[in-house]
Amino acid sequence: MRLKLEDIGRMAGVSRSTVSRVVNNEDSVRPEVRERVQDVIRRTGYTPHVAARSLVSNRTGVIGLVIPSRVHNLFEDPYFARLIQGVTAASNESGTTLSLAFFYLGSRSSSTPARHGRTPGSRASTAGSATSCSTCGSSTASSKPG
Repeated sequence: MRLKLEDIGRMAGVSRSTVSRVVNNEDSVRPEVRERVQDVIRRTGYTPHVAARSLVSNRTGVIGLVIPSRVHNLFEDPYFARLIQGVTAASNESGTTLSLAFFYLGSRSSSTPARHGRTPGSRASTAGSATSCSTCGSSTASSKPG
């Protein structure tokens, strides 16, 4: 069973709110109380539930970078490599996670089919999956609902 803030509070003899303030490193906790809570956290191996923290704080810690291009252009144009390197460095410094997404809408003309057998504006993949193009074998991935 996964420990909750209430469980840690009960073991340390403090409220759930006090445990939350300790976990979030707020200054409003007396040093002796902070040490007692941190001792329980160390002994139990408690780690905050990432999804629960995201829901409460309304922050995921994920930065999405969408590259509007075919994947092979990434290797032909040095702009994309520099862009990704810069965003990755900033993401690492800020402690966030970088999520890359590539999309290709194909030909702008609706009468001409897009490359790789897709029609303009069609999606190449479905939620959370990767697909391979039957024409060239390149793969695409998506984390958006299809």
